[in-house]
Amino acid sequence: MGRRGTGLVGTLITAIGVGHTVIGLVGYRSVLAAIVRDGVVDSVRGVPHREEALWFLTSGAGLVAGLLHRAPDRHLPPSTGAMLLGIGALGGAVLPRSGFWGLIPMGAAALRVARRDAAAGTS
Repeated sequence: MGRRGTGLVGTLITAIGVGHTVIGLVGYRSVLAAIVRDGVVDSVRGVPHREEALWFLTSGAGLVAGLLHRAPDRHLPPSTGAMLLGIGALGGAVLPRSGFWGLIPMGAAALRVARRDAAAGTS
């Protein structure tokens, strides 16, 4: 597909992710408000609409990680690590018995790689 095709695919994946997130924020606004009213922590497990909203929004954010495909030399943008950390922390807080916690070490590793690349002048 070449460099140009990779950029197009990354742009499309990113657009889908942004659209997914925007639709999720609008479509699930009352569900998200209920999660906030209930204090966020452990407010999702066992409530199907809340679980659905959480997965819908986090999968949209995951698609935004398609930005990686747009990185010219396949280097991780610093925002990738921050995004993974944020999703892991928020997802883990509202659904503690889940795989969200696994995103935290991945985010930390992505931040280390981004810092290393920046220090080496390869970002």
